[in-house]
Amino acid sequence: MPKKKRVKRPKAEIINELNEQLVLLIHACDSYDSGLQPIGKHIALSLRKLLHHQGQSKALLEQVSLRNKHYLDTAGDLNPNNLLTDNNLCFKRFGDGTANFIPKCSSGGSPYPDRWLPFSKWWNNDVIKD
Repeated sequence: MPKKKRVKRPKAEIINELNEQLVLLIHACDSYDSGLQPIGKHIALSLRKLLHHQGQSKALLEQVSLRNKHYLDTAGDLNPNNLLTDNNLCFKRFGDGTANFIPKCSSGGSPYPDRWLPFSKWWNNDVIKD
């Protein structure tokens, strides 16, 4: 079977797709923050579409030259002296026989100083140790 020829999309179409994905992501995050936890899976898919760039998968942010920018790190570095499980992104709240993860940024901001990292460092930085 012959290989399918890829059709290059116009830049305006890619920018429109990016804007639509950002609007959807904002609404999904609002829904998550309102208690709709299963929408976290949709958020993960949206982030993949925006950021994942490997093989045949071309990140939207890469297609508009935004993936190589610096990104705000809200996790900070894991403590190398801590021998226990470590998670800089969220707290675990227990109650009523359930456990929920609460983003640390929802408690009034990140407990770590703001720092902007190149995408590759931000994306590959360890944020959980188990």
